[in-house]
Amino acid sequence: MTLENKYAHVQRALMTRDHDCHGGCGRKCKPAHFSCPTCWRRLPVELKRAIWRTYQAGQEEGRAPVTREYLAAATAAQRWLIAHPELRNRGMFS
Repeated sequence: MTLENKYAHVQRALMTRDHDCHGGCGRKCKPAHFSCPTCWRRLPVELKRAIWRTYQAGQEEGRAPVTREYLAAATAAQRWLIAHPELRNRGMFS
């Protein structure tokens, strides 16, 4: 699946259930999203690319397997977000 197809899937996704941001901020986000927009903006581009590269559309719904590569990318992103709490409240325009 192309990156464009993955992006389109995530953009179309609905809030089908309660889902916490993987960034640890406590916000809710769509299950297809790794994190809320604020935490996503905090991530370095290489971590975002790793998540996109390893994400399989539908994995949040059980329609595609969650790969070891995705879990490694998600874990690295979560660890980075935890290690950089000083950026937690940075807004879109900060």
